[in-house]
Amino acid sequence: MRAFRWRSINALVVVGFAVVGLPLIGAILLSTVYLERLTRLGEVAVVTGVAATRQARILSEQLTAMERHARQYAVLQDPALLELYERRQERVAAAAEELRQLLPDAEIGAATTELLARSRAVSITSFARNGEVGNGRANVFEGLIEISVAINNRVRVLTETRIAELQRQSQRTQQLLVWQAGAVIVLAVALAAIFTLMISRAVRQLVIAITRLGEGRFEETIRVRGPEDLEHLGTQLDWLRRRLLETEEDKNVFLRHVSHELKTPLANIREGSELLVDGTMGALSEGQREVAGILRENSLLLQDQIENLLSFSAWQNLRAPLERRKVRLDALMRRVLERHRLGIRRLELKVLERIEPATVQGDEQKLEVMIDNLISNAVKFSPEGGRLLVEIAPRGRKVQLRVGDDGPGIEPAERKRVFRAFYQGRRAALHSHVQGTGLGLSVVLECVRAHGGTVRITDGETDGATFDVELPRA
Repeated sequence: MRAFRWRSINALVVVGFAVVGLPLIGAILLSTVYLERLTRLGEVAVVTGVAATRQARILSEQLTAMERHARQYAVLQDPALLELYERRQERVAAAAEELRQLLPDAEIGAATTELLARSRAVSITSFARNGEVGNGRANVFEGLIEISVAINNRVRVLTETRIAELQRQSQRTQQLLVWQAGAVIVLAVALAAIFTLMISRAVRQLVIAITRLGEGRFEETIRVRGPEDLEHLGTQLDWLRRRLLETEEDKNVFLRHVSHELKTPLANIREGSELLVDGTMGALSEGQREVAGILRENSLLLQDQIENLLSFSAWQNLRAPLERRKVRLDALMRRVLERHRLGIRRLELKVLERIEPATVQGDEQKLEVMIDNLISNAVKFSPEGGRLLVEIAPRGRKVQLRVGDDGPGIEPAERKRVFRAFYQGRRAALHSHVQGTGLGLSVVLECVRAHGGTVRITDGETDGATFDVELPRA
């Protein structure tokens, strides 16, 4: 069964945003519920406390007014005062009932019940007859006032208890919201990282595939895993890879055929120029000898360029395996130098030779082509009387090979591009007598890569370019 795949990168992005946003939305809704509940509790506590305090105050005020009316009636015997007394008594009962409903507490319930019973038992006429109208507070009203004070104290205690509980609830809610926010942030970051990884992994595969195409590595099949639109793009890139590989193979075949076809007429031209220069075909005048010399030199230059074409074509055939064995790089360098002795002597070059014994594991023939291209390049660009640096030295697990000259050098901006096939630097183009095919350094790069090494251009002790090659030591 095939694993689930997203239809498109857009769908993956939208779902990613939705999944990451869900915990945040849930946290916001949950926080709203908590805050609303806390607000409602606070509202109830404050409103109930204020109402209960007000009713307790009304209770005390009405009891005081009842006592005052009773005293006034005892002196004046006015029936209106009796009516006022009874009205105050009804208000006491109403306040007590309201207080019981606001605060369903056992102590308050018992106190209000006792208060109502005692207040109803008081008769204003008997109060006057018993002579309790003295300067002090009557005993019956003193007991009612004490019960009222106890009710006030109990209301205050209950209100403070509710406010304290509300504060504790607020602190618990605050801690809960903090922990919830932390958990939601961690979850959102984790989900965002997961979806970012899912998106970036497919994009990274495309970047790697495009980089391989740009580097000319056409043998590796391009496979992209991810949303269907990116997989389709990977399929198109693989189709492009196959087309580029076919084009590259066609180009190599063309180079090989053209090079081989040119070798035969070139050999005839070279033999003819050699016969003319040697005087085999008869004595030549000074001008004729000069023309024959020019023909001979240009035929040699053309032969080198054709050899480079053949070498480049051979290196482009990536399926050709290396014939690896232990190779003495110092002996190989001396052999190549001996081959270029005539050119070195003609230009009167001073060779700075620092060659130490060093062995590498590689293809001797291809390594010789690589060194020959470096030496040939240095000799071609060296001015008369210049210096030629040749150095081989073991460096730990690597072998360093350096070739430098006093030529025009290579600009820093061109130091990567000169290894491309058929590319010639701007300074090289100004020296028409050394222009070539632009394939020598391409061959060098292919050889170094095939042997697992690196090559770069540095500023050495010579005035021109210095090529620094590192190869794995055997």
